[in-house]
Amino acid sequence: MLESANGVIDEKYWAAAYLSGEIDSQSSFSTNFYANWVESGGSFSSDVTTLGAVAAYYRSLTDHLSASAALGVDGLEGADLLEDIWTASAQVGVRYKF
Repeated sequence: MLESANGVIDEKYWAAAYLSGEIDSQSSFSTNFYANWVESGGSFSSDVTTLGAVAAYYRSLTDHLSASAALGVDGLEGADLLEDIWTASAQVGVRYKF
């Protein structure tokens, strides 16, 4: 509909994948991956790609105490008006259930 007004089309695509499972009776893991692509047809024509992945490990220590650890990375590439941006993250946690 807007194309008829100014002849510009933006196209967006995305993909995601997930995998999780049990390692043994006390531990499990999960992973996820994603990618997004934007092809811009505007006056600031700039194609952008974003990518990311996270992996986590979960462990039951006792009936009430559990622990987790996760690592992740996210990035943005290809924006003509911006520099490439990449970030990494890490998380460790302990949980007590009453």
